Amino acid sequence: MINETQNVATPTNWNIRPPATAAAWMVRRMRGGDLCAGSGVVSKVPGPERGNTMGNLEFSQPKHIYRLNGEVLPSVSDLCRFLHREVYKDAPAWKMEDAAIRGDAVHACAQQLDTCGTATISGDYAPYLKAYELFLLEHTVKWAMVEMPLYHPQELYAGTIDRYGFLDGFYTLLDIKTTYTVYKPLCRAQLNLYRLMLIAKGLPVDKMYILHLKKDGTYKLIRFKEDLPLANSLITLHNALRKRRRKGAKNV
Repeated sequence: MINETQNVATPTNWNIRPPATAAAWMVRRMRGGDLCAGSGVVSKVPGPERGNTMGNLEFSQPKHIYRLNGEVLPSVSDLCRFLHREVYKDAPAWKMEDAAIRGDAVHACAQQLDTCGTATISGDYAPYLKAYELFLLEHTVKWAMVEMPLYHPQELYAGTIDRYGFLDGFYTLLDIKTTYTVYKPLCRAQLNLYRLMLIAKGLPVDKMYILHLKKDGTYKLIRFKEDLPLANSLITLHNALRKRRRKGAKNV
């Protein structure tokens, strides 16, 4: 029987040791504080050099807005919006809202589990966190990035990397899903856009996965392959529509 809230402690046989690892410390510092002590609303992440200037990425969590030196950048979600509409066009609004609330809660608690070693979550969502705990027990992981906002310095779009680091000995990009169904075309697009951001920063990606956390406390690790044409087509389409809107605004 699950109580209203459930505290999950880090197992002693984990292959990572949050928050003592340098990676976990780095993540908390880059996100503007210690997550366990309560983090701020806005994350500020130093960006790579662009010409003679050093960019600074700001992420406002409530509205999910990314700004680089004050300018709003499109997100990975923005670039995938056409696929998203196609997948979820018939979904009731209340189901979408329900899924978003659940996803936010589980992501926040999984982040806390990785960086602090313990997490408290609502009883309704506890099985999803248990599924993440089971994944960590069954695999060798060492994360270098946990919920890390990044941007592409050339294409100028941004997104938040759920997890990046070593998974079973490979440089791995991993995205966490708590939806009932994993829609592979949409996930493939998201992962490949995230991959391009990491590659642009000189970070290798050997494998890409969706970690599907399920309400029965189990998980499924789904591997995706590189699809550069798909990622480039979404970037091209977004940029073309943005130029068209700007041209139309000038002619008004």
